[in-house]
Amino acid sequence: MTILPGIAGDQADLKKPDYLLADAKKMSFTSDAQMNSLVGNVYGHLVSSASTMSLLYDSIKDEEETRYNPREYTKTVNNEWSPGFYSASKSWFLHAFNPLKSDVGGLAVQRYISKMNTIFASITFNLVSMVLISGRGVASSFKSFAIGFLSSHRIYSFPWDFIQAGNRHLGEEAETRSNNFKNMQYKISQALREKDEEKSTKLIDEAFAEIIDAYIKHNPKALKELFNTLNDVIVGQELQEAMSKIDLKNLSPESLKYLGLFSQLVVAKQTENKELFEKVRVSLVELYESNKEINSTELKKLNAEGLLLLTQTAPPVPTKENALVTWIASILFGAILTTILGTQLAPLLMDPSYLAKPTVVWDTFLACLKFTGIYYLVLGKKPWEFYVKLYNKSKEFISSKKEMFSISTLLSTQRKSTHLKSLDLRSCIKYY
Repeated sequence: MTILPGIAGDQADLKKPDYLLADAKKMSFTSDAQMNSLVGNVYGHLVSSASTMSLLYDSIKDEEETRYNPREYTKTVNNEWSPGFYSASKSWFLHAFNPLKSDVGGLAVQRYISKMNTIFASITFNLVSMVLISGRGVASSFKSFAIGFLSSHRIYSFPWDFIQAGNRHLGEEAETRSNNFKNMQYKISQALREKDEEKSTKLIDEAFAEIIDAYIKHNPKALKELFNTLNDVIVGQELQEAMSKIDLKNLSPESLKYLGLFSQLVVAKQTENKELFEKVRVSLVELYESNKEINSTELKKLNAEGLLLLTQTAPPVPTKENALVTWIASILFGAILTTILGTQLAPLLMDPSYLAKPTVVWDTFLACLKFTGIYYLVLGKKPWEFYVKLYNKSKEFISSKKEMFSISTLLSTQRKSTHLKSLDLRSCIKYY
């Protein structure tokens, strides 16, 4: 990010020598504009960013108490996987560029409000750094700070609104899936502890339905890998015939109702538990040959335990975000793009002729107000809710008027008024 301004933008334009990144007369051969930009980045990223983001996002999300969650939520160790790049990118874009979901415009306004809470720290840090770097007076430095404060979002930092909205969505999406997944596992754990057989069966059935559905929708690959492993390690014609009844190309909850027992077979083979292996093998062959339901409490629990083990080694849903998508968004569209865009503002903040304009701060304030207003109206959630409501009402109004003045309605009304059995179009128009 330090090198970019010297490659692209106004600070790399040889036609503007006063704006160049390098200056042989200055400390470290770096111009005042670039040095001020570096100090501003250090402050923005390492000092003010955390407090601003905390004030912004903590105010729109209720705090959740997690200390009283079931112990399984924290004690159960699961493998993790993330959604594919295409799927995660699609989810990122559909959220970030949908004002009704991301509320980019509303958050931009709230960000200004959040910055006002830390305005005195910003003023102090920036004034001191500007005076020390450029040797200018306090009044000139304050004017430079005010212009930077009011112009930064409009000129270069607005891409971060979309990036933060998209990245935050992927994180929340992963957290929601993880919590739902933990809840599925918790139901199985409850069922295994439950002494009441009816309640235990009900919990197992609920958990099975949710988990099998999640596997079919999100991770059918894990099921195919399980059965491929079974084909490699298990011998016996009877069991092979039972497994052949499961169509891996057309998975269904009915065909996977004994998935936990198949998982137990793999575990028993890997741990060399011959007694468990033989018991499960015989049970599976019998269940598939006679097309029976499990009526043994012990087998039901074995089936549930096997499914629980499978979810731990190969979770049915992605429980973490795709790091590549968030990295590309943050580095490519965040750090690199905003740095290049910022090169047009950095030199202006140190340009005496620009700062000497009598109305420069007022003009900057009006430009900021105009941009933020349009930004909010175009990308804010509340304005879009109003637009949608207005569109629906207009649609209903037009639809009602079309129905009112349709030919069939006119003919029907005329027939009722004149008590005639038939009426042509000409007389209908004449009547009205």
